[in-house]
Amino acid sequence: MLKKVRNPIMFQGSLDKKHYFEGWYYKQVTADEQTAISFIPAVSLIDGDKHSFIQYIFVQTTETGEKSTHTGYVRYPIDQFHYQQEPFVMQIGESSSAV
Repeated sequence: MLKKVRNPIMFQGSLDKKHYFEGWYYKQVTADEQTAISFIPAVSLIDGDKHSFIQYIFVQTTETGEKSTHTGYVRYPIDQFHYQQEPFVMQIGESSSAV
């Protein structure tokens, strides 16, 4: 049986877990819906390759309707991931997010 998540924005895991992944998805879209940027900060606790990262996706629509997409992945050592639960604050490297 799956465990029901009561507050999905909070960090559900533990940095001591093995074979664990958790990420958050943030997306902003301009009022004219021509440009969108998404950030996915995450923790990957695969044995032998524990790390945190920030993935970004930038999509821009031209006047002719063509979409241009740029993506990237910025990797950080696991010790660059910090969080507190109340209030929820997450930091990877020098980037942070608070709810």
